[in-house]
Amino acid sequence: FRPLASFPFALNYAVHGLHPAGYRLVNLFFHILNAFLLFLVLRRIGFTKVPSFAGALVFAVHPVHTEAVTWIAGRGNVLFLFFFLLSYLSYSKMDDASRVKRNMYYWTALVAYMLALLAKEMALPLPVILLGHDVYVKKERNWKKRLKLYVPFLLIAISYLLLRTHVLGGIAQV
Repeated sequence: FRPLASFPFALNYAVHGLHPAGYRLVNLFFHILNAFLLFLVLRRIGFTKVPSFAGALVFAVHPVHTEAVTWIAGRGNVLFLFFFLLSYLSYSKMDDASRVKRNMYYWTALVAYMLALLAKEMALPLPVILLGHDVYVKKERNWKKRLKLYVPFLLIAISYLLLRTHVLGGIAQV
Protein backbone atom coordinates (compact mmCIF):
# COMPACT_ATOMS: atom_id res chain seq x y z
CA PHE A 1 0.00 0.00 0.00
CA ARG A 2 2.01 2.92 -1.34
CA PRO A 3 -0.44 5.48 -2.75
CA LEU A 4 2.06 8.33 -2.82
CA ALA A 5 4.44 6.21 -4.86
CA SER A 6 1.64 5.38 -7.31
CA PHE A 7 0.03 8.81 -7.78
CA PRO A 8 3.03 10.50 -9.47
CA PHE A 9 2.98 7.81 -12.16
CA ALA A 10 -0.39 9.16 -13.29
CA LEU A 11 1.14 12.64 -13.55
CA ASN A 12 4.13 11.25 -15.43
CA TYR A 13 1.81 9.42 -17.81
CA ALA A 14 -0.19 12.60 -18.45
CA VAL A 15 3.00 14.48 -19.35
CA HIS A 16 5.26 11.81 -20.89
CA GLY A 17 2.93 9.03 -21.94
CA LEU A 18 4.80 5.72 -21.99
CA HIS A 19 8.24 7.21 -22.70
CA PRO A 20 10.54 6.07 -19.86
CA ALA A 21 12.89 9.08 -20.00
CA GLY A 22 10.37 11.34 -18.25
CA TYR A 23 9.83 8.83 -15.45
CA ARG A 24 13.57 8.45 -14.94
CA LEU A 25 14.03 12.21 -14.98
CA VAL A 26 11.59 12.59 -12.08
CA ASN A 27 13.41 9.84 -10.15
CA LEU A 28 16.74 11.56 -10.82
CA PHE A 29 15.30 14.90 -9.68
CA PHE A 30 14.25 13.40 -6.34
CA HIS A 31 17.58 11.61 -6.00
CA ILE A 32 19.42 14.93 -6.39
CA LEU A 33 17.08 16.53 -3.83
CA ASN A 34 17.80 13.62 -1.48
CA ALA A 35 21.55 14.15 -1.80
CA PHE A 36 21.06 17.83 -0.97
CA LEU A 37 18.83 16.99 2.03
CA LEU A 38 21.43 14.48 3.21
CA PHE A 39 24.04 17.23 3.07
CA LEU A 40 21.78 19.42 5.24
CA VAL A 41 21.11 16.58 7.70
CA LEU A 42 24.83 15.85 8.03
CA ARG A 43 25.48 19.55 8.69
CA ARG A 44 22.64 19.58 11.21
CA ILE A 45 24.03 16.67 13.22
CA GLY A 46 27.43 18.30 13.53
CA PHE A 47 29.58 17.53 10.52
CA THR A 48 31.48 20.37 8.88
CA LYS A 49 30.92 21.34 5.25
CA VAL A 50 33.63 19.15 3.68
CA PRO A 51 32.63 15.82 5.29
CA SER A 52 28.95 16.63 4.74
CA PHE A 53 29.56 17.37 1.08
CA ALA A 54 31.69 14.22 0.72
CA GLY A 55 28.96 12.09 2.34
CA ALA A 56 26.26 13.58 0.12
CA LEU A 57 28.44 13.16 -2.96
CA VAL A 58 29.14 9.50 -2.18
CA PHE A 59 25.41 9.01 -1.67
CA ALA A 60 24.65 10.75 -4.98
CA VAL A 61 27.03 8.68 -7.12
CA HIS A 62 27.08 5.35 -5.30
CA PRO A 63 26.05 2.51 -7.63
CA VAL A 64 23.74 0.98 -5.03
CA HIS A 65 21.25 3.76 -5.87
CA THR A 66 21.22 2.98 -9.57
CA GLU A 67 18.12 0.82 -9.28
CA ALA A 68 16.15 3.43 -7.31
CA VAL A 69 16.93 6.10 -9.89
CA THR A 70 16.86 4.26 -13.23
CA TRP A 71 14.27 1.61 -12.43
CA ILE A 72 10.97 3.39 -12.98
CA ALA A 73 9.25 1.50 -10.17
CA GLY A 74 11.96 2.76 -7.79
CA ARG A 75 9.92 5.94 -7.39
CA GLY A 76 8.77 4.81 -3.95
CA ASN A 77 12.36 4.71 -2.72
CA VAL A 78 13.29 8.22 -3.78
CA LEU A 79 9.97 9.70 -2.58
CA PHE A 80 10.15 7.92 0.77
CA LEU A 81 13.67 9.15 1.40
CA PHE A 82 12.83 12.71 0.37
CA PHE A 83 9.97 12.99 2.87
CA PHE A 84 11.84 11.00 5.54
CA LEU A 85 14.86 13.33 5.40
CA LEU A 86 12.60 16.38 5.23
CA SER A 87 10.76 15.22 8.35
CA TYR A 88 13.98 14.58 10.25
CA LEU A 89 15.49 17.90 9.18
CA SER A 90 12.34 19.84 10.12
CA TYR A 91 12.17 18.16 13.53
CA SER A 92 15.84 18.86 14.19
CA LYS A 93 15.43 22.58 13.38
CA MET A 94 12.44 22.95 15.65
CA ASP A 95 14.23 23.81 18.89
CA ASP A 96 16.41 26.53 17.36
CA ALA A 97 13.46 28.46 15.95
CA SER A 98 11.04 31.09 17.21
CA ARG A 99 7.65 29.93 18.48
CA VAL A 100 5.93 30.50 15.10
CA LYS A 101 8.67 28.77 13.13
CA ARG A 102 8.86 26.02 15.75
CA ASN A 103 5.23 25.13 15.09
CA MET A 104 5.82 25.31 11.33
CA TYR A 105 8.82 22.96 11.58
CA TYR A 106 6.92 20.55 13.80
CA TRP A 107 3.90 20.40 11.47
CA THR A 108 6.18 20.06 8.47
CA ALA A 109 7.89 17.13 10.19
CA LEU A 110 4.52 15.46 10.89
CA VAL A 111 3.15 15.94 7.37
CA ALA A 112 6.43 14.84 5.78
CA TYR A 113 6.41 11.72 7.98
CA MET A 114 2.89 10.88 6.86
CA LEU A 115 3.88 11.37 3.20
CA ALA A 116 6.99 9.23 3.70
CA LEU A 117 4.80 6.42 5.04
CA LEU A 118 2.44 6.74 2.10
CA ALA A 119 5.44 6.42 -0.23
CA LYS A 120 7.00 3.42 1.51
CA GLU A 121 6.52 1.72 4.86
CA MET A 122 10.26 1.89 5.57
CA ALA A 123 9.55 5.26 7.20
CA LEU A 124 7.95 3.59 10.23
CA PRO A 125 11.04 3.81 12.53
CA LEU A 126 11.33 7.61 12.29
CA PRO A 127 9.92 8.26 15.81
CA VAL A 128 12.69 6.10 17.29
CA ILE A 129 15.27 7.98 15.20
CA LEU A 130 13.88 11.28 16.51
CA LEU A 131 14.29 10.02 20.05
CA GLY A 132 17.87 9.05 19.18
CA HIS A 133 18.40 12.54 17.78
CA ASP A 134 17.23 14.11 21.03
CA VAL A 135 19.34 11.81 23.21
CA TYR A 136 22.56 11.50 21.19
CA VAL A 137 22.74 14.57 18.93
CA LYS A 138 21.07 17.19 21.12
CA LYS A 139 22.33 15.54 24.31
CA GLU A 140 18.90 16.11 25.84
CA ARG A 141 19.19 15.05 29.48
CA ASN A 142 15.50 15.27 30.20
CA TRP A 143 14.19 13.63 27.02
CA LYS A 144 11.17 12.26 28.87
CA LYS A 145 9.64 15.75 28.91
CA ARG A 146 9.71 15.61 25.10
CA LEU A 147 7.65 12.41 24.90
CA LYS A 148 4.56 14.45 23.98
CA LEU A 149 6.36 15.44 20.78
CA TYR A 150 6.68 11.80 19.71
CA VAL A 151 3.03 10.88 20.32
CA PRO A 152 1.67 12.42 17.07
CA PHE A 153 4.36 10.56 15.11
CA LEU A 154 3.32 7.32 16.78
CA LEU A 155 -0.36 8.06 16.07
CA ILE A 156 0.47 8.64 12.40
CA ALA A 157 2.36 5.32 12.31
CA ILE A 158 -0.52 3.45 13.96
CA SER A 159 -3.05 5.13 11.65
CA TYR A 160 -0.97 4.13 8.63
CA LEU A 161 -0.80 0.51 9.79
CA LEU A 162 -4.56 0.42 10.38
CA LEU A 163 -5.26 2.00 7.00
CA ARG A 164 -2.89 -0.42 5.30
CA THR A 165 -4.57 -3.38 7.00
CA HIS A 166 -8.01 -2.09 6.06
CA VAL A 167 -7.11 -1.47 2.41
CA LEU A 168 -5.06 -4.60 1.82
CA GLY A 169 -6.87 -6.93 4.21
CA GLY A 170 -5.65 -10.48 4.00
CA ILE A 171 -3.61 -10.03 0.82
CA ALA A 172 -0.86 -7.95 2.45
CA GLN A 173 2.53 -9.43 3.16
CA VAL A 174 3.09 -10.24 6.80
